[in-house]
Amino acid sequence: MSASTHDTASDQADALLHRCGGGDRAAFRLLYDRWGSRLYGIALRITWPAVLPMWIAALRSGLGLGFMFVVAAELLGASEGLGYLLLDGQQMGRADSILVAIIVFALLGQLCDSALVLASKPLLRWQDTVRTRL
Repeated sequence: MSASTHDTASDQADALLHRCGGGDRAAFRLLYDRWGSRLYGIALRITWPAVLPMWIAALRSGLGLGFMFVVAAELLGASEGLGYLLLDGQQMGRADSILVAIIVFALLGQLCDSALVLASKPLLRWQDTVRTRL
């Protein structure tokens, strides 16, 4: 490898390291030298495994927020559904109806979260802490 090619590769590695938010420069140069400037190799072997756990955590947070908005939307103006059952139970003084609606909402939320965790386990099987975090 000529000096100019090495300098260019070194500059590219430095630029990529800067875009990725810093980190261990020697380890990153070693990875860059191993995978070269092949974008596919860097994305598949370095970037994707690094961001996937954060994406899945964001999906789980978004799922929780989504359920909160569904409940709020059903409470505002539903003429049928669980939100209607909840409001109807409140207006009619039926505690059993209220409890059933709350339990069904909780079970649906837990079921969706468990499905997302199950779907993400094969994607995170390489991670040592996958069993303790999820």
